[in-house]
Amino acid sequence: MNSILKVPNAETGITEETYLYLPGIPGGKGTTADLGVNHFTVPVDFGPDGTVMKARPIGTLSGYEAELLKVVVKELKGNVTKGVQFVTVS
Repeated sequence: MNSILKVPNAETGITEETYLYLPGIPGGKGTTADLGVNHFTVPVDFGPDGTVMKARPIGTLSGYEAELLKVVVKELKGNVTKGVQFVTVS
């Protein structure tokens, strides 16, 4: 994560895998539609103009990988729902 410290110096080409709210970044809405979740870990470019998601993070998957992704997304949806409920109640 030391690479993110370079952003204030206007350095470019800084890419990190980041768990974030997809609709909040350029290019994120398409991934939200593809996966059916608003939060996911994706590669993003950090720079002086903000954060930009790299190309769609999920490429071509085998049948086995697609099934595993369904399991991950289901679990992620449950975790996000719990988190939102916790913040709403607190």
